[in-house]
Amino acid sequence: MRINNFMSISFISFLLYLFKPKLEKTDNVYVKLFFLASFIIFQFLSVTTVFSQEKLKVYFLLSVDWEGDTLRDANLAAMQRFNRAFPEFPVIHFLNAAYYTKNWEMSEMEVTSRIKSVLKSNDEIGMHIHSWENFVKASGVEFRDGPSFWGDLSISRNGERGDDVPLNSYSEKEIQKQISYSKKVFKKFGLGIPKSFRGGGWMSGSNVWNALVKEGIYIDSSAVPGELVNNLYPDSNLSKLHQALWLGIDETLGPYHTTEQMIQFPNNLGLADYVDEIEFMDKYLRLYRQAVQSGKKELYIHFGWHQESAVEYFKHDENNHGRMRLVRSDYLERVEKIINTVKAHAQKNNVELIPSGFEKFPKMKILGQGAACASIARGIFLKSK
Repeated sequence: MRINNFMSISFISFLLYLFKPKLEKTDNVYVKLFFLASFIIFQFLSVTTVFSQEKLKVYFLLSVDWEGDTLRDANLAAMQRFNRAFPEFPVIHFLNAAYYTKNWEMSEMEVTSRIKSVLKSNDEIGMHIHSWENFVKASGVEFRDGPSFWGDLSISRNGERGDDVPLNSYSEKEIQKQISYSKKVFKKFGLGIPKSFRGGGWMSGSNVWNALVKEGIYIDSSAVPGELVNNLYPDSNLSKLHQALWLGIDETLGPYHTTEQMIQFPNNLGLADYVDEIEFMDKYLRLYRQAVQSGKKELYIHFGWHQESAVEYFKHDENNHGRMRLVRSDYLERVEKIINTVKAHAQKNNVELIPSGFEKFPKMKILGQGAACASIARGIFLKSK
């Protein structure tokens, strides 16, 4: 609804009402009919303005980070249940080629079967890279064991190091090799062509973007508000890296051009292991109120979770010499509760909730292999950096 139009109509109607006593004294029938008709028309317009108010469109994107670590039955089963409960939501899967380079008993066929068991026809395939040692070596790159997200050398997890070493610590050429190798793995096992990317630990940068463009990928979704990381890992090297890389990124920011060819789709509300239901709804309602008050037509929301920790995950046990122990989580359950709460809010507040991915995002078009992404025409989402 355009508030100004409604107020103008109401004001004019009020003036007509004030003139009513004078109209009653005049003998001119035509004047009376004119003002009576005007009064009725303005009242009709004011009513139709209320009932024809334009809905706020909320584009809700969901993405999953696949860490290249584990493919546990419980997490995959939970994601299958999620798909049945919310089939209308296209999920952006940032898949990881490192599952195929691990030293484990699981066959390549089994790995592929497990991954595909949670992919729907309306989902999108992206690429996620954590620079695990076996994966890095398989891509033809010399492995680096630090500095890690925590400032020291990489910590072994489930028998392998490297997932905590920022991708952007490698050279552009080395990054391109890792991206190229991932694409070959995806193609070999029928996982699709990745059209988007997210760096492990949300790490990206100019060397990553240049390498992505050379490999025909023009969408990055590594940007995230630094406060979300700092809240969970205060004063860590990871937090410091985020503050430097994503300075100025907050939940209000929608897609923008990182470079002339690269479009950034920020993960503006983070992932479920960083943001719970209360914090999510607090941020969402704040964005909603700001949009309504400023007369915006669209709102961009991007949330998600990690496959490895959907309902259970391995955690370092500080009380047991840092050994790994399996713990339960409610992260995917958080996502489900959040979706239902946002749905209920949308129904009560004249909001059009639109489950979306990158490919179906408005005014966004990929021109073809080797071509740049077209600009997002809607200025409400576009912000130059």
